[in-house]
Amino acid sequence: MKKLVLLGGGHSQIEVLRQLAMRPIEDVATTIISRELLAPYSGMLPGFIAGHYTHRESHIDLRNLAEAASARLVYAEASNIDPESQQVLFDDRSPVSYDVLSINVGSRPVISNVAGISEFALPAKPVDVFIEGWEEILEKALDSEDPYTITIVGAGAGGIELALTMRHHITQSCRERQKDPENVKFHVVTDGEMILPTHNAGVRKRITCLMYKMKIHLHAAQRVVSVDKDSIRTESGQLIAADSVIWATDASAPLWIRDSGLYTNDAGFILIDQTLRTMSHKNIFATGDIATLEKFPRPKSGVFAVRQGPYLAQNIRNTFTGDPLEHYVPQEKFLSLIGTGNKSAIASKGRFSAQGPHIWKWKDRIDRKFMEKYQIDAAMNPMDSDTTAMAPMHCAGCGSKIGHTILSAALERLKDSHPDSDESIVYGDDAALVSYPANTKTVISVDHFKSFLDDPFLFGAITATHCLSDLYAMGAEAHNALASVTLPYAMGTFHEDILYELLAGAYSVLRQDGAALVGGHTAEGEDFFFGLTVNGTLSEDAIAKRGAEVGDVLILTKAIGTGVLLVGDQQRITRSPWLNAALTSMRESNREAAHILRDHGATALTDVTGFGLAGHLLEMLQDSELQAHVELEALPLLKGALALSEHGLRSTLYPENIRNESHIQNAADFQNHPRYPLLFDPQTSGGLLAAVPEDRAAECLQAFSDSVNGTAARIGTVESNTHSSGTLLL
Repeated sequence: MKKLVLLGGGHSQIEVLRQLAMRPIEDVATTIISRELLAPYSGMLPGFIAGHYTHRESHIDLRNLAEAASARLVYAEASNIDPESQQVLFDDRSPVSYDVLSINVGSRPVISNVAGISEFALPAKPVDVFIEGWEEILEKALDSEDPYTITIVGAGAGGIELALTMRHHITQSCRERQKDPENVKFHVVTDGEMILPTHNAGVRKRITCLMYKMKIHLHAAQRVVSVDKDSIRTESGQLIAADSVIWATDASAPLWIRDSGLYTNDAGFILIDQTLRTMSHKNIFATGDIATLEKFPRPKSGVFAVRQGPYLAQNIRNTFTGDPLEHYVPQEKFLSLIGTGNKSAIASKGRFSAQGPHIWKWKDRIDRKFMEKYQIDAAMNPMDSDTTAMAPMHCAGCGSKIGHTILSAALERLKDSHPDSDESIVYGDDAALVSYPANTKTVISVDHFKSFLDDPFLFGAITATHCLSDLYAMGAEAHNALASVTLPYAMGTFHEDILYELLAGAYSVLRQDGAALVGGHTAEGEDFFFGLTVNGTLSEDAIAKRGAEVGDVLILTKAIGTGVLLVGDQQRITRSPWLNAALTSMRESNREAAHILRDHGATALTDVTGFGLAGHLLEMLQDSELQAHVELEALPLLKGALALSEHGLRSTLYPENIRNESHIQNAADFQNHPRYPLLFDPQTSGGLLAAVPEDRAAECLQAFSDSVNGTAARIGTVESNTHSSGTLLL
């Protein structure tokens, strides 16, 4: 089985997935690696910024496409590639091997040595990060009673279009709120003598008139040398107000490209030939902004990535089948469309230009037709019901175990990737003989999950982190673990890769926390399950779950909201930055947090998981004459959790968890509070909840601030309640 890896979810790669969905390549297994699960379509981004499209309308669901193409989706950002070993590399996970690689990762704005740029400027790319930043800027600008200034650095098509569409959105929103739109000022700064240097004079004249009419102030021939929290300074000494700075300069390539071994031009972009293969490696393709045709250099524009898509799909296919590759020749003159914000647009090609609402309507039809191509339907699925009916019957009992060859190969790869692992990977059988340190107690816990992610490495890492938390909640140290794996029948061609990445993810956590992987069991089934039996050692007394005392401060070490974010992810409405933050939190070990809490005299400790914050807090107070006074506004929330909760999303365990509101004395007063439902949100790999003596709480929180985990928060106090056993007060 040959391996095709698509690095990046750009406009060319989505066409490859679409064609693979309709016509698979025999004996080729496909993996797509992307830092985004919802890929933005550049053609609709200005309309989204202006408020004319929703987030869903302007994004393409990579997971649906990958599923239709029977491709694995790895949710990660590559740090480099190794063309010699034919691997894609990452900073925080195992490599992904390929036989043929296609790179379509997009570009970034040029970030020169400008002081303060990383602290005070928002780059226009990556798009998902920009969208999050723009929505924060929008709220700040609309909420501000004082004049608020937004400054865009860069006057190419991207920067100008952002200025026009942001100004339109701000103006409309101000009018809806009965505020003065002129309270929000806009500036565009460029080091060039003119705006839109790659467009004709007619377009520049039209845009200049629009900017004047919309009160967008232009500062030409001004090179920015520093960015501060409320201004930017230019080389000439001019100081320009800037409460928010958008950095939209020319495109640049990710830095790792220069170190990859691929041939690049002076600007760092990958050099390709007319077949879209790299000039240095015939099994690597590159398209879109990241690539430059050696004989036909063109400006960076999404239109080229779109046009390259069919050629890329065909040439990847021909590479595997041995057929001749097709040659792509880019247009010398191409149609450019610039949205002006108010459902109008400017079209240009060569010396021609036109402007008006009819151009917008035409552009809108083009964009919607493009997006319709990537909606999943039956026509994209080459399988029919007869094929499904002929699927083989799978054995049960021990006949359902994964073959020893696959297991051994996965384990050998795991050991090879960790040559210094010593005896921490002993995965030899279903049982293991383990020696524990003298004068210690053994703490044992078991848990398992049905997969909630397409990415086995992340699934393995998060499951391991979750399982180990039970040990840390008792004050124990992790010692070893046995794995239990059920791989779906449908993953047959991927079994070795899936098993390797799953165990690699789990082992990355176990190793970090000083535990060995000593054995386990593998099988096939209808669904993907993974779990661990974890064993720990305890040299001191365990920290009790129910030892809280009157006056103790309640400390929560991680933000909550994973339940609603994962539900939103299943429904494809959780945005990539929200999901990324949640996954980062879920991968964060509770080991250090447990040490800090023990060192500061925690009287009660538990981990917050499936029962939600309210459920686990009530467990701490069970059979006591105590109540917890919880401050809803103090609860740390994962980004996006509140928005999704307000949207009405609930986990399947929520109805069971909310039964605990009968133990909340003043529940009726808070049931309409937007944060209230999140008390009952089930957490996957949540944080620790502790009661800490009041006189040590401030010192404890400072220790968290000084540590890797800076998200711990004081959420309430423990009080006496002799009238009711174990209740909450909000």
